[in-house]
Amino acid sequence: MSRKKVGVITMHRVINIGSALQAYATQQAVESLGYDCQIIDYLYPTEYHMQCSTEADDGSESIFREFRKNFLSASKLLQLSRWMKQFLLNHKYVQNRNRQKKKFQEWQKLLHRTQPYSRSAILRRPPLFDIYMTGSDQTWKARNLGKDYSFLLDFAPIHAPRIAYAASFGASRLPDKYRQVYATYLKQYRQFSVRELSGSSLTEELTGRVAPLVLDPIFLLNRKQWQEVADKSVIVQKPYILCYLLVGVFNPYPYAFTLIDKIRELTGYQVVFIGFHGAAGAKGYQVLPDVGPAEFLQLYEQAALVVTNSFHGTAFALNYRKLFFTLCNPGQTSDDRVSSLLNLFEVQSRGILPAEINHITARSLSFDWQRPEEILGKYRALSLDYLKQVLQTASPQEFQ
Repeated sequence: MSRKKVGVITMHRVINIGSALQAYATQQAVESLGYDCQIIDYLYPTEYHMQCSTEADDGSESIFREFRKNFLSASKLLQLSRWMKQFLLNHKYVQNRNRQKKKFQEWQKLLHRTQPYSRSAILRRPPLFDIYMTGSDQTWKARNLGKDYSFLLDFAPIHAPRIAYAASFGASRLPDKYRQVYATYLKQYRQFSVRELSGSSLTEELTGRVAPLVLDPIFLLNRKQWQEVADKSVIVQKPYILCYLLVGVFNPYPYAFTLIDKIRELTGYQVVFIGFHGAAGAKGYQVLPDVGPAEFLQLYEQAALVVTNSFHGTAFALNYRKLFFTLCNPGQTSDDRVSSLLNLFEVQSRGILPAEINHITARSLSFDWQRPEEILGKYRALSLDYLKQVLQTASPQEFQ
């Protein structure tokens, strides 16, 4: 009997470490259950998605534009010098970004992918599978996707089985203008599960059906399995604080530097900083500006302690059993991804608000892992069982 074919659409092309790693984990988990799994190589993000997104871009075009304007009009050497510095910094950023993109392209080779599909191509001639699956990450974040409903599997043949594993809306609310269309497409799924509690509430509001809460795919692989694909050439000799901080939902600076310096004062560890950040280098941190997914795994393996504000940064700290501090958003936000994860693992104390940084003491460096590991073991088993069950349920009748 031939193996059933599962096509997964997820955000695997994003130059984001968490996105790349969760796509690989999804594929590995599905294949471990006896299916042929392909990642649908959907071209996301495109210029359209970037326009939809509320997140700022890297600012390169505006910097170049401002440089040209000021170069032509500058009457003072100081002004010209200032803009030349910005131009050179931006050029260095682009160089690092290009090196990082190549590392992500190498990681892509670990995925079993279809041919590339644009929005028009996937609607015109969709790939054919026995089961269509929406993967994890923020695949249902309407603010980033606009009227592109590919991640809701609108391209799949009308009677094809549709399922979702650990999908995320990326927010606790869905904009009103998308509610009806999301409700229509979600009702076509045979089974769906979500990554955050707010997602479960949203799916119930939209469809009248409760979506089970399951673990992000990165938890479906254990530390040993991740180390099989880590870049073991990355070596940092001394104990270090690994810092993985993203400017997305909120800007973690300058609070992040205060937190890092506080922990460095308590531990004496050096600081290793993932990402391009001039101020981090000026503070004497070791800055790694072009880290790819495989390097990220090895940096986590060797880290003594992690400082992050990222969902996947927190998730890997939990999966790798690393002492961590997660810097939380001090403002009002509908994005509850990190708080949902901390609550699930009963580690709310590892979430730090800026006002709480000064309260950190040497006692904050001790942590009892017994309860989080019990929760991880329980939910990993439940999540894998759920994935197995929905794949079996969704399988075409002739395969059962």
